[in-house]
Amino acid sequence: MIKLFNIKFLITLLFLTKISFSGMAQCGLQVSRVIPIGEMSKVLSPGMSYEFTIKPSENYQRVKIGFAIGYYSLDALQDTFFTFATHSGGNGTQVVPGYEIWISYYVIPFGLTSEWKVLDESFTPFIGFDLYFYLTGFEHIEYYPSYLNLNETKYTWAAAALPKAGLSFELGRKWLILAGVGKSLGFQQGGNSQYYWKPFINISYYPR
Repeated sequence: MIKLFNIKFLITLLFLTKISFSGMAQCGLQVSRVIPIGEMSKVLSPGMSYEFTIKPSENYQRVKIGFAIGYYSLDALQDTFFTFATHSGGNGTQVVPGYEIWISYYVIPFGLTSEWKVLDESFTPFIGFDLYFYLTGFEHIEYYPSYLNLNETKYTWAAAALPKAGLSFELGRKWLILAGVGKSLGFQQGGNSQYYWKPFINISYYPR
């Protein structure tokens, strides 16, 4: 299953690269820091995210709308999380000690991106709004003696809005640098909530 996702990701990336360098769009590489907040910040540590962006626009245009696809993985804060669960039975409610282990957690985000330059200048603040969909895969162990022994590999979908703001700097008509921070606001709860801060830098090139 993971190999299939990797093949689809590579095909999509090659297709977008071909479109970009055929002179139809502006292509870029974005490097971000994914910093979980909320419930997931208690389990997962921050990690790096890498995205390919494509925008059918030129540097001088104040409004840019495009597409992004990327990848990131997050490590667990610790090897084992000791926890407990309650179990109700013939002997009443019992507290059962156990543990959880997050073996792997990776995400392929893709979606629409947009930015608006506040000033019609080569160096200006910008604000933006992204809409992402996330394909998340994780392997998770949960164990409570005599009650639960779960070892699951799971793939789920999620969606999130990501408002952002920062600074935009044009280098002639070919290069554009964006640096800013966004906040992902997931529509789901739980293990795939996608709530995080996202400081980033994006370097784009327009081949025409």
